[in-house]
Amino acid sequence: MPDLDHIISHPEVQTIVEETLPILINESDRGAVLVGLSVIDEQLYQLFDKLVPQNIGRKKKKEILDYNGFAGTLSSKLNTALVCRLLPIYLIEAVHTLRKIRNRLAHAPSSFSLEENKQDIEYIYDQLGENINSGLSQLALQFVREMMIDELMKSGRPVHPFDLSKGKFANQGEAIAYIQSDKNLTKIYDLVEPKYKFAYGIALMCGLIISHRELLIDLLGGDRMISALKLGE
Repeated sequence: MPDLDHIISHPEVQTIVEETLPILINESDRGAVLVGLSVIDEQLYQLFDKLVPQNIGRKKKKEILDYNGFAGTLSSKLNTALVCRLLPIYLIEAVHTLRKIRNRLAHAPSSFSLEENKQDIEYIYDQLGENINSGLSQLALQFVREMMIDELMKSGRPVHPFDLSKGKFANQGEAIAYIQSDKNLTKIYDLVEPKYKFAYGIALMCGLIISHRELLIDLLGGDRMISALKLGE
């Protein structure tokens, strides 16, 4: 099972979170799926780009990785990674499931909601490993809570809205207690949780691709071939 905290803390994954999460949050749920899958697609491209032997010229490399090449589409990248044993089957199947959701919503005239498609989305998380679903929920909760605390500490809202004598929050503990006691803030979290959780799910899948890419580069540095590898070396 993937170590969620370890993967999310990877520097490249942290960059993906910092750059992609705000975009995903500001997108519609439909847009979040499209953007999220494009981010995964880019990491798959990087996987193959880094594995091209060093003695291959730039022109040939571009030709190989071009849209008309073997890795031209998301589906072809996944299938190639499967056949060549570059990525674990559970990860490939999880991305395929998300790709199918993307294809379905792209041709559906009705609006798309992550919450309404919760069962399909959480099936992706379940494919990634045991307890990943709950782990992503915890990450989303932690992020949203920290964001709320930061806003409350800056805003100077009173601990009790109708008791202005309370002034600003004395510490984060008071802000947390305020969040927990305010039903409206709880409702806000319930509304935004699916998208934040989805964003971390995208980051996790990217992180898994990155971790396997790094392992493969260590094994196949330079122009080394898979057939040259020996068990235990």
